[in-house]
Amino acid sequence: MKNRRPTRLHLRIFVLIWLILFSMNPMVHAQFSIANMLETQIGNIPGESPDDLKTLYNQFNLRYQINGLSAFIRTEQYHSDIQNPNEYFQLSRFGVYYKNRYVDVKAGHFYETLGRGLLLRGYEIPGSIYEDPGTRSRQAFYKDMQGVSATGRYGGFDLKLIAGRSLQNQLPVKNEHRRNDSILAAQMNYRFGSHAIGGIWMHLNNPYQNDHFASFNVNGTVGEKWSYYAELAKKVLNEQAYFTLNDASSYGAYASVSYSSNKSGFSLEYKDYHNFLIGNGVADPPTLVKEHSYHLLNRSTHVTELLDEQGVQLEVFSGALEDHLFTFNYARSVNDFGLKFNFQEFFIEWATTGNTNWEYKVFADYAMDDFLLENHRFAGGTNVKHHCLNGWTTSLNLEYQRVNRGLESDIELIDNVYMALVFSKSSKFSAAFQVDYTTDSFVEEAAEDGSKLFPSVNLSYRPLSGQTIQLFAGERRGGNACTAGICYEVLDFKGVELRWTAKF
Repeated sequence: MKNRRPTRLHLRIFVLIWLILFSMNPMVHAQFSIANMLETQIGNIPGESPDDLKTLYNQFNLRYQINGLSAFIRTEQYHSDIQNPNEYFQLSRFGVYYKNRYVDVKAGHFYETLGRGLLLRGYEIPGSIYEDPGTRSRQAFYKDMQGVSATGRYGGFDLKLIAGRSLQNQLPVKNEHRRNDSILAAQMNYRFGSHAIGGIWMHLNNPYQNDHFASFNVNGTVGEKWSYYAELAKKVLNEQAYFTLNDASSYGAYASVSYSSNKSGFSLEYKDYHNFLIGNGVADPPTLVKEHSYHLLNRSTHVTELLDEQGVQLEVFSGALEDHLFTFNYARSVNDFGLKFNFQEFFIEWATTGNTNWEYKVFADYAMDDFLLENHRFAGGTNVKHHCLNGWTTSLNLEYQRVNRGLESDIELIDNVYMALVFSKSSKFSAAFQVDYTTDSFVEEAAEDGSKLFPSVNLSYRPLSGQTIQLFAGERRGGNACTAGICYEVLDFKGVELRWTAKF
């Protein structure tokens, strides 16, 4: 298969389009914007050589906008000081978009989501850099489409058409199979009052799969406080009715209902995914797992298994007491692979709402995850923040976690501790002194007693508006990093890392 990466011809065509747009109407206000992110490291994964590996990653974004028309390009590059066949410099994203009251057209690279993502979800985690553990190549972490998308709106109807190739974002940049999944899709919604119904058809083709999928959804609001959503997506099989769900089916079902008043509310969600691996990760449905801002809990986030998973999530919050907010979350999932694996988590948090110079957060968490052989997982911690004079803020984070992992005949008790002391002045400057401690035997370069300490310093400085310089020095423990329901692996690192971001 030929490599589908953009050629010089693509770049020349888009430069020509930009010149035409720039010159076609001098009376209309046009705007260029530039963003660049440069990150360099001196260091390596603990235990790997050389321990002073030097790498550089750079991402450059240029955008031009005039009324409802915009065009953009992105280049990415990665280099290291040792021979690495996965070094690259390339035009990684480009596109031309047009939007007005009735239509929205995208050509080139774009992000699209169908429904709640049961069939297709595009995303980008801003500022993230994914490092492939095999090739050690680094790249931005996103999942987009390359092709054409058009959306039309008239009255209560919305119609979206998509034709393109989805990105398999965990393959190295130079891998020619990154866009094996070819997609044709149509989505139609009809809105009536505060309610809507919708349908989706999608065809997916790759060297190993040629399937059709259909989805039906309903959503809306009742009054000002209630909202609901329900969607059933399924692979279309000629011998099977759409609403038939059995072991031979390939489907994803999701439903939610929520209530919210000024001071309290709740949300209840349900999921049922079965044989729902579409292409090379095209589908990215709701996970129904609490997304934590706490360091240790975020690293332990449960990852949804689309081969088979049923579950629920309930979250309740209350601000009935003035200046206080209470949050409770319960999540449960069951995987049935012939042998059942259970996951469940209870989380509770108390937080003040920041009407004084002091802010407090206290949390407690209990979880168990059979798939990870983590029979019991207890965690608790606090965050204390003090707003000082002259715009300075001091915060202290303390977290502790005890994990009971293994089979009954071989149980390992693991202690994880995280501490961070942070000094900051508005958004201009911050200094964080962090310590990560563990007794996990899976960690590289552990001491004789199995323990490992990860001390580090993080400095951030904004010399000018739109520019930020960040410096990390020390050791960073890897693991899952999750944002907006998207998780990816961060590798261990020991050394110095400098990042500069700028927007003009």
